[in-house]
Amino acid sequence: MPFLVWNWIMGAVIYFHHTHPMLAWYDDIDQWEAARDTGCNTVHVLFRSKLGRLLNNIMEHPAHHLDVRIPLYNLEAAHRILNEPSQVAQPFTMHLIRDCVSRCKLYDYEAHHWTDFAGRQTSTSLALPLAARGAP
Repeated sequence: MPFLVWNWIMGAVIYFHHTHPMLAWYDDIDQWEAARDTGCNTVHVLFRSKLGRLLNNIMEHPAHHLDVRIPLYNLEAAHRILNEPSQVAQPFTMHLIRDCVSRCKLYDYEAHHWTDFAGRQTSTSLALPLAARGAP
């Protein structure tokens, strides 16, 4: 049972770090590297109270993408220094869960937007840089 719970938690953490209607995915390594270097291809998930610290700051993820050598216990300080205005910051709520799961089923790499399983567009075009799309 503990192994199943661990896998469920880590699956959710990884999913919510990298999946959001405002995040583009890339099939070209050079485009992905360019986005990674700005820290804007991950979500900064915000928790109420001290839950973030209980999870060892693992949701301070944009700083991790900029430098994977930063240990988890230093991510909160690194994120404060980073303070990248173009990144997606999202409170962890039931709305976030429902919105991501319902809208981010498949990613259309040619059109640069999320779709549902029927191929219907569920997000705005993500071909523009995140800052130009009015990141939250």
